[in-house]
Amino acid sequence: MFLWYKTGKSLRQMSDDEKRNIITEVDVLFGDDKPWYGFERLEPPVARGQKLSATVALTIRRDVKLPPTAPPLHFSREGKFKILQIADLHFSVTAGICRDTLISPCDSSDNLTSSLMSRALDAEKPDLVIFTGDQLNGQGTSWDSKSVLAKFAVSVTERGIPWAAVFGNHDDEDGETRETQVKWMQGLPYSLVETGPKDIHGVGNYLLKVWSADASKTHLLTLYFLDSGSYSKGWFDIGGILHGTEYDWIHQDQIDWFLEESSRISAIERPFTPDGAKDFSDLWERQSSDQLTPTTRRLAKPNALMFFHIPLEEAYSAADVDTRTGKPLNVGQHDIEGPGNAKRQAGFFHKGVLAAKTSDHRAGGDDREVKVIANGHCHLTENCKRVKGVWMCFGGGGSYSGYGKIGFDRRFRIYDISDYGENIRTYKRTEHDEIVDEMVLVGAGAPPPYQGV
Repeated sequence: MFLWYKTGKSLRQMSDDEKRNIITEVDVLFGDDKPWYGFERLEPPVARGQKLSATVALTIRRDVKLPPTAPPLHFSREGKFKILQIADLHFSVTAGICRDTLISPCDSSDNLTSSLMSRALDAEKPDLVIFTGDQLNGQGTSWDSKSVLAKFAVSVTERGIPWAAVFGNHDDEDGETRETQVKWMQGLPYSLVETGPKDIHGVGNYLLKVWSADASKTHLLTLYFLDSGSYSKGWFDIGGILHGTEYDWIHQDQIDWFLEESSRISAIERPFTPDGAKDFSDLWERQSSDQLTPTTRRLAKPNALMFFHIPLEEAYSAADVDTRTGKPLNVGQHDIEGPGNAKRQAGFFHKGVLAAKTSDHRAGGDDREVKVIANGHCHLTENCKRVKGVWMCFGGGGSYSGYGKIGFDRRFRIYDISDYGENIRTYKRTEHDEIVDEMVLVGAGAPPPYQGV
């Protein structure tokens, strides 16, 4: 095929309106979805037919349209911050194929999932959305990654919500590198995705800080993002058994990076008192008189949550026991499918997560800096389990394009953080708008802290 174009006037001869109408870039879009941000789709498509796996269309950009950037993340004046986790979209170049659902007709799973996301976003109104890997289905269906990335976050970007992402094991299966995908995601509206250091394993090892809304702009919450990889290569020995290609894991250089980043975070006076707190609300006055006495204040790093795709081996370890009830701290469905962790580990949980403390003056599980590890990967696993003081939580599958099970609703996990980072509550919102397994993980109303080491 040939692309014919017609030249116009020289720039000197053009009016300002004509200059703004100059076509500055031409691109190709595969599929029937919206084009890349700032582009418009030309009709009719270049090619369409039953023998084609996807429609082929030209898209053009006029002038230069920079995507809107995300503002700095911050708590509300009332000390609240909400995160919505979206796990395992498995989007394809085409409209997708519905899997394991009774919805009928269901001939466009990606679009149906986008509608589900939109409903959840409108109901929850999160301050941040985090995609925890496998945004792309791979497996030969995401052969033009840019066309898939153009659509996966539209429900979020259209609402002006900042978002971040990590990679899963399927995202680069069809050839496009993670480095290139990060650059493309950074070109989408409200993206907070970062490449991270280039001298360690993975792409997308980074952290984001959530600040106070007052003039002090105090760092109140840390969000760590790590690349848990895709598949390891070669043969290695585990327990005398040789294994070939298996899931990848978080490597020692990533552990070192995490510990270094954690060590750079300064302690703050906790619980936090915002500037001008007396003008905020009766709630703060009550907290000031009832909870924030001099004896309860301490210098410590902010609490942290951590997000990566493939779970750790410890996510399947024995849960801590609630000393009030004698029952394991393990809430949610977790026995429908087998473990999804890598068979090989570098010891990230013990050498990294448990080693990072909020201060040097307290011992025990209540002083872990990372209070929650959030994973995807296992679509039928959606529990929160506390192990040695750290909550290991799965998002559960949120897409009709990924595998599921009849009777197991698609769902998204929410982290509702309050009291300026001191309290962390979580629950899941299902496709039928049911709120499931609401529980307090950290802070007032949470189970007694872990007393081990």
